[in-house]
Amino acid sequence: MAIQHSSIVDAERHNPKGFSTASNNTKLVKNSSGILEWAADGAPPSGSSVYGEIITADGAGSSQFGQKVWKDLKGVFIEDSSGATRPTKAAFYTLIDAFAFSVGDSAEYYFHIPHDYAVGTDLYIHTHWGHNGTAISGNLIWNLSATMSGRAGTIPYTPFSAPIATTINSNTISGTMNITNYPRYCHVVEEIQLSSSTPSASQLNTANVMVDGLIMVHVAPSVIPTITGGTPNEPYLFQVDIHYQADIEGTKNKDPNFYV
Repeated sequence: MAIQHSSIVDAERHNPKGFSTASNNTKLVKNSSGILEWAADGAPPSGSSVYGEIITADGAGSSQFGQKVWKDLKGVFIEDSSGATRPTKAAFYTLIDAFAFSVGDSAEYYFHIPHDYAVGTDLYIHTHWGHNGTAISGNLIWNLSATMSGRAGTIPYTPFSAPIATTINSNTISGTMNITNYPRYCHVVEEIQLSSSTPSASQLNTANVMVDGLIMVHVAPSVIPTITGGTPNEPYLFQVDIHYQADIEGTKNKDPNFYV
């Protein structure tokens, strides 16, 4: 006798075969043989403790929803408008221009700390640079000076810290400079730690990094490589960024106190 639609239990009327026997928090997946089967699913994220964390494709989170994510904080480039310290704007690759730096040229980069910054985590600054020569040797050392100010909710406002001095040294970070390791039209990224909870004299204090704070960085090469076969045979600095960690989507408030 044919089963009438009305005789099927109401809870199963529109469910796929086997649905009523599936465990909670499971889902249909295709196995290696191409057959659909029930598989355990990750617990769905809930609560403020998971904001901004990595959620994988199956709904589970890395380290049980406990992993912070890395982001780039891009600096605002402020070039000298005139004078001997101004880098040269020149063709890097055909019609693509960039700024080439000789020893003594300089630029400023300003960084605004975003609202998703994970309080208490360290900052790492890195340069993006390249060259258009057919041969390169020697070394490239970027001298960096940095100062930082937090964001006060009321007066008195927060003063900037005494500037720290540090360097990004290509030979130390990337190794011997030659055309094989640093080919023509290359994109080199070299990074150092900018802040620490136990800072050295060449680092900012992580304890003073806060949302809506501002970091100002002065960049000037003290050593540039010997480059031939290009124009103007100097390293091009494309941009300066800061790697930071985020653990929330943003702050509850736009002004201090940001979090309550």
